[in-house]
Amino acid sequence: MKGILFTLLIVISISTYAQKGVCNNHIPYFKTLNVKTLSRSLTQKLGNDSAKVYAIHCWITHHIKYDVKKMNTFNYKKVRVKRILWRRKAVCTGYSDLLNELCKQAGIVSTEVVGYSKNMHTDLNDKFYFDDHSWNAVYINGEWKLIDACWDAGYINPYRRTAYGYVIYFISKGKRDNVKFKSKFIFRPTTYYYCKSGEKFIINHIPSNPIWQLNEDEKSVSTVEKDSAFFLGKKNENDVSSIFVEYNYERLRVAKMTQVEKDIYTGPIVNKYNIKNHYPLAIRFATQANELYNDFDFTTKDSIAVVKVCDSIAGKLSNSLLNFDSAIVYLNQQKAELKINNLKKNTIFRSQNKRLMVSTNNSLNHLATGNKIAKRGKKNCIKIVKLNTKNTRNLQRNTSFEKAQLLKKYRSIDSAQAVLRIAILKDSLLSANTAIALQYNILNKLYEVYHKKRVKYSYGTIANEKITNNVTNYRMNYSDDLDYKVRELKDTLLSFKFKNDSLLIDTNGMFIYKSFLNLTKSLKKKYNTLYRYHKSISSEYTKLKKFKTNIEVLKPLYDLNIKAFNNTLNNYKNNLTPLRKQFTEIKRDCKKQKKLTVTELFGYLNESRIESILFKKRTLYITRYHKSLVNLCKTNNKIYKKQKRQILKVQKKFTRKVK
Repeated sequence: MKGILFTLLIVISISTYAQKGVCNNHIPYFKTLNVKTLSRSLTQKLGNDSAKVYAIHCWITHHIKYDVKKMNTFNYKKVRVKRILWRRKAVCTGYSDLLNELCKQAGIVSTEVVGYSKNMHTDLNDKFYFDDHSWNAVYINGEWKLIDACWDAGYINPYRRTAYGYVIYFISKGKRDNVKFKSKFIFRPTTYYYCKSGEKFIINHIPSNPIWQLNEDEKSVSTVEKDSAFFLGKKNENDVSSIFVEYNYERLRVAKMTQVEKDIYTGPIVNKYNIKNHYPLAIRFATQANELYNDFDFTTKDSIAVVKVCDSIAGKLSNSLLNFDSAIVYLNQQKAELKINNLKKNTIFRSQNKRLMVSTNNSLNHLATGNKIAKRGKKNCIKIVKLNTKNTRNLQRNTSFEKAQLLKKYRSIDSAQAVLRIAILKDSLLSANTAIALQYNILNKLYEVYHKKRVKYSYGTIANEKITNNVTNYRMNYSDDLDYKVRELKDTLLSFKFKNDSLLIDTNGMFIYKSFLNLTKSLKKKYNTLYRYHKSISSEYTKLKKFKTNIEVLKPLYDLNIKAFNNTLNNYKNNLTPLRKQFTEIKRDCKKQKKLTVTELFGYLNESRIESILFKKRTLYITRYHKSLVNLCKTNNKIYKKQKRQILKVQKKFTRKVK
């Protein structure tokens, strides 16, 4: 079967079996190699058709594994049921053929349903060109039900962990991994697609013959193509649908047809339902030509009859060849669409991933300066202490007041002006003290705000990493940037990521701790201003002494100014010590956060690596899928062209006899 069976990648439900019937999994191996014996062993003790079908479905899903090798080589040729039982492997057609044969032996009407599937290689609004999957319709208790034993058997794990992967996965506690993209089938039997209604199947199973939709409201192929239910991850749990019963007679008639009869019957119906699918129509004309050839006796002496039959056969073959050519044209169209989509997926990813990595690298660059900022901050604190010690010593050692001599000539106004300046300086001194206290208050509050931002950024970084890992896991199961699950997570990440990274930047676009450092630098200037005011006051007291002001009054005031400076500095010492600790915490926080951000960046790099691999794999898949179907059409073309030439030779020969 020309299928895209990667849909097995995700099992929609891993529900366990309910007691719907008997599931006999312990039949001896030698009894399972023959269809009749196996069917009898499974169903002979069961009293109703429902239980029999359940037992058959259960045995198939527990014992027949999906043939991954055939899937990878796009080899979906029909295999005899006996060989399937012997090898215990099959693709979708093998599953449906086996279920049909077992049901037939149990006296239950069952038929293969061929159609289109929505899977991990399908995107929203993708068009259906070739039927790529097959399942079954069974007639139980006067009602048609659908079964997909292939999808119920398990799923395909598209990757395997390498030996190196196991080591780093263990060491990193699951944060790192190394895998190889090599598909492997995993048994995970379910009943999600067992005896379900058409309403439940239509989400991702679209029969090429619409009578098998089993719905009264028949959906056109374009409607199904545009339906977003599958891509939004919706599950239709409603297992009751209104069946168009007028088709029941036709369904029974189709179910009892031979494969040749089905090929002739379904060709025009499939093409009418989906004008893009010309392959069944080509097979129909070719089959009709073969039937005409096989039914006619070419040994007859009636040359006119032979010429007419040859003409009819040649016409059928011409129509067949024309439809094979049309199929190739549509396949080329499909390939172009898939390539555009594939490039679009990769372009979307590259654009978004680049923005994420640039933003993360900017954050890393900011955090990398944390060590330098901490060192400079501590250095500034030490400089302030040294500066204050020096300034205190300068004030205390200043002997200009003691050495001041009375001036012989001075004006009384000079003394008044000195007193006024002292008053002004004391007011300025009060402002300077207030400015320093306010600066410390601002620094403490800013540190609290910035620390909260950093903690919030830390939680955001962890959340970003988790989202990225989830997206990567979806990618590893062949989801892409046009799939809803990836799109939902990625859009959430994009809307949150840049807001989170902006937490490390202030309103001026500067790293928050750098602006904190700059405020510390300005603190040094404020201490210098404080010292200058006290020094100026001492200078003014010295001038007053020169103006013959009462020394007994001036000396205590002079000493009080120096003492006030010392007391102020001692009071602020209690603020400098926590400031130095804050810079130590900044260093520790930045170092810790840098590790988390590096892990986040690694997540983006890993996602980029996975997408690069998958982009190549998708490209290869499109090429191989297209090539396999085109080669199928070309092979048939070659066969039927040869038949046409032979028929035309026969026609030419008998035409001469007529003349």
